[in-house]
Amino acid sequence: MTSLNWGETLWDQWDRIQEHTEHGLEFTKKCQDFVRDRIKLEQDYAKNLRRLKKTYKLKNAEDDSGNFSTVKAYSVFLDQLESIARNHEILAEGLQDKVAERLKAVHKETTNNRKNLCNTASQLQQEYKEWQVSLDRHQQKYEKAAKEAETATQAFARVNEDMNATKAQVEKSRAQMNHRHDLMEKSKGDYIIAVETTNTNQHEYYHQRWPGLINQMQRCEEHRIDEIREVLQEQCSIHQSIIPHIQECIETISENCNNINPAEDSELLMEERSNQPYPPDHQFIEYGTAKPEPATFGAHNNSTRKTKRDKKKKVNKETFDNLPPEKRKKAFKEKIKEIEGKIAIQLKARTGIEEILELYSQKPELGSPGAIEESRQQLDEITRELDKLQEELYKYQCYLAALTDKPPPEKHHIGSHLQADTVSITSSMSHASHVSNSHVFDIPHRAQSVGCLEISSPYFDSYRITDLVNYNQTTQSGETEEPPLSPEFNTALMTPTAESTTELARDDHYEVPDPTLPPPLEDSPIPPGLEPNGLEQCNVLYDYVAQHDDELNIYAGEVLYVVEDNGTGWVKAQRSEFEVGLVPGNYIELIT
Repeated sequence: MTSLNWGETLWDQWDRIQEHTEHGLEFTKKCQDFVRDRIKLEQDYAKNLRRLKKTYKLKNAEDDSGNFSTVKAYSVFLDQLESIARNHEILAEGLQDKVAERLKAVHKETTNNRKNLCNTASQLQQEYKEWQVSLDRHQQKYEKAAKEAETATQAFARVNEDMNATKAQVEKSRAQMNHRHDLMEKSKGDYIIAVETTNTNQHEYYHQRWPGLINQMQRCEEHRIDEIREVLQEQCSIHQSIIPHIQECIETISENCNNINPAEDSELLMEERSNQPYPPDHQFIEYGTAKPEPATFGAHNNSTRKTKRDKKKKVNKETFDNLPPEKRKKAFKEKIKEIEGKIAIQLKARTGIEEILELYSQKPELGSPGAIEESRQQLDEITRELDKLQEELYKYQCYLAALTDKPPPEKHHIGSHLQADTVSITSSMSHASHVSNSHVFDIPHRAQSVGCLEISSPYFDSYRITDLVNYNQTTQSGETEEPPLSPEFNTALMTPTAESTTELARDDHYEVPDPTLPPPLEDSPIPPGLEPNGLEQCNVLYDYVAQHDDELNIYAGEVLYVVEDNGTGWVKAQRSEFEVGLVPGNYIELIT
């Protein structure tokens, strides 16, 4: 049987073809929506199965009733629900990857092909109309020329029969007639060519181009139908692939249900019998006599029956024995990550304290022996904590390795030794106590890598060790950019405490300064070649670190030049041609 195509049988039913293909696209979209909702249904079903298992899971696992065959069968039933839920998730994943995406691609491809074919059909129909219009135009032109030629012939006949007409009039009328006949013949030839061209184009249109277009639409539609067929078969294959696994789960449940034995459950209950005798017969008691002690045994005495185990199963929370393998592996990884974070924090803190001790060894005047000892104690405490964390980290790494069937990792040790110069810092402080008292104001910066630690100072109650670390980095690198200071530190920087003044007063070789000012240091000469002409000189009494861009860093003992003093408490001073800025007025003293 020879199959017919749309181009031969439906060449005159283009509107019907368009409507049919439009319905096919709507059907493909409906199949796509069906698969989408089916996927959501399978996912929700798996989720609800897990919720159901969690809701109705036996919570009295420590009770003796867990040994009964009915309870065991019920527990297996709930456990198999997890496998069933996982198989439904596999079904949803297969539908998403192999069906939903393919339907989406088929719908998109069919829509684009149909749109292109419809546009091509519109162009062909427009060309066909243009051929008809051109033919009609040539026909009308020929008819008009024929009528004009006929009119000119009739006019010539009248003039030729008129006896009063001159020869010139007759010749003119004849020429007019001949011209009209020539135009008619030309229009007639154009009309004949137009008819032949139109017939040729029309034959090609109805026998080749238009049927070919409709056949392309037929192939596009059949390809869509074939894709729908394969998609439906794929759904069946995916569903069929999970049936054996679900059947296996059901068989497991059935086997455990067959193991339910009422007699064994009864014997299990009787294993903990009391073996007590029946109570004796009651005796008649004479009125007035003492009432005997009641019996402490009998059939209703349940004192020896255990409703719960005396010793509960001890779950090792450290090894996460109560979790399934995958969740247990995840718990070990999270624990290792947590311990590594703690180790990183301790290493960061230890690095900061070692930098502080390094600074103390280089500049003993920055701290007191008590502060150094406190820093060393903190360093020892951090080292012990690091050792403890390292042991705990190695333990959980071994747990994870055993769970994943891998060899245990190599054990690493974190070093905890200080540098030699930081160890000897205490000895260097014995001959620098006076200098350290006069340089406590050299600590303006905040560290960025260490937590805030408190140490003592003879001039203010406490300041942050973090400031010492950043000061060491700033001194070595030569940078002058200053971060903002805390209000507590600024207060301590500008004003010595009463305790510090009292301590200095005990030194017979030290003159107690004004309580509103820090103690002065010895002067140091200004470097040669920097003396500006006509400016007053001043000695710097105390170190000061610039807090703003328009201020100048100054150091106790150096000589500066006063550029301007407007009486506001801030003096514009100059060290060299390129170093000019504001300094506190109470930190300098004019040289008279």
